[in-house]
Amino acid sequence: MNLLAGAYVQSPVFVQVVAFLNANLGLLVLITVLFLIGDLFGALTLPLNLPGPVFGALGAVFLVIFILRLLILVGEITGNAFFDLFKGWLTLPVYVIVFIIALIGGYIGLFVGPPGKRDHS
Repeated sequence: MNLLAGAYVQSPVFVQVVAFLNANLGLLVLITVLFLIGDLFGALTLPLNLPGPVFGALGAVFLVIFILRLLILVGEITGNAFFDLFKGWLTLPVYVIVFIIALIGGYIGLFVGPPGKRDHS
């Protein structure tokens, strides 16, 4: 997309979106790796899959960080000041709440297991 941004497309919004994606490429790779590690641990049997929800929760937090950055970019492009709310003190509690909810949900899913494997006797 960098080739399109400079040579063929002269839209400032497109160039700004490409610059945003370039700046957050490392974050996107980190999100992918965290979810991959969480899924790999999830494929193992019970004592070995316990770290899986931790990696899933960390991936969820970094995904929320990316989404909030994307919303801030949308606010800058549209001129809407509402998304500036995500720059301040509100972000840390959101990250903590997302981590706790994803961690609890991951462990509930881990211990409940898939519905097809339950013993109905």
